[in-house]
Amino acid sequence: MSKAEILKKALASGPCFGLNCAIPSPHTVEILASSSYDFLVIDAEHPPTNPAIIHTQLTAMAASPSSALIKIPSLDPTFIRQCLDLGAEGLLAPDIDTADDARHFVRLTRYPPHGVRGIASAVRVTGFTRNKLHVKTADQRLCRGVLIESKSGLDHLDEISAVDGVDIVMFGATDLAAQLGHVGEPRAPQVVVAIEDGIKRVRKAGRVAGIVSSEADIEYYTALGVTMFVVGSDMTLFVQATDGLVERLLKKHRTTA
Repeated sequence: MSKAEILKKALASGPCFGLNCAIPSPHTVEILASSSYDFLVIDAEHPPTNPAIIHTQLTAMAASPSSALIKIPSLDPTFIRQCLDLGAEGLLAPDIDTADDARHFVRLTRYPPHGVRGIASAVRVTGFTRNKLHVKTADQRLCRGVLIESKSGLDHLDEISAVDGVDIVMFGATDLAAQLGHVGEPRAPQVVVAIEDGIKRVRKAGRVAGIVSSEADIEYYTALGVTMFVVGSDMTLFVQATDGLVERLLKKHRTTA
């Protein structure tokens, strides 16, 4: 089984845990991939990155059992094609507001006649021509996720969740909070209730529900049916570790007048 197939099978029962990788470097990704996370999300939406850097990150993850999911910046066909040809196990598409958005995303990831993805043989995902069955098996070896980050996405959630080819529906609490009038307050009651309702609707549709969650909230979300958890990021862990160390050192070894 491919990494994507293993991840999809694991997500069916869950819980599965992953980290967001916001530092565009193969070195940090390799360190994280040497741990036991089910997946890593290579963030290509916000960090200053490109397909050449993503290539190095995927190469750094090659020996790891962790799946690589790329959070794409938009539904740009060229960028999506490059990420797929590089061999990512999955894609996460932001700003999916309607079922048409979701269908368009899926079509960009599928070869004809079910999609519009261009066919290239001498690329990394085919083993540089060695995998002769790639085109016929590509669909089952790809994990697709859509991000619900707007009121429109919530309003059309049932239709989005019903789109063939969507494996994961993930909720972006921070962006949803802003859209619902609670900027910087992802734990505002209105936001929490909206996400709870959204998770139930996604699970009713038979899709995997995903969320960015603190460690303390995992049991709560698991009870709601969530099986995909992004539990932190390389950037956050780096800041917490470096700031925590210097604060302890200063407190213990440097006296103030």
